[in-house]
Amino acid sequence: FMEKSEIRKILKNPSMELVNIALGYVNLTDKEKEIIKLVEMEGKTEERTAEIMDISTRNLQTIKASAFEKLSEVWSYNLFISMLLKRV
Repeated sequence: FMEKSEIRKILKNPSMELVNIALGYVNLTDKEKEIIKLVEMEGKTEERTAEIMDISTRNLQTIKASAFEKLSEVWSYNLFISMLLKRV
């Protein structure tokens, strides 16, 4: 499966259009999407994001881990994603 560092490379791609296409391949919950957006793409801390979302930091970390697991599983076998990774 794909490493967290590879997932983060994709999420930090300067083309938001490409990132959104890549995210579209994965069946993330609304909370997972929000956490990925705020923490990984906007650079907010987990603590601040948990505050914004009115959840505990522990709960945020559990949801984020679930999101990364889904991203890794789907993106590991996707040709578009592997091409995107080579461009980064």
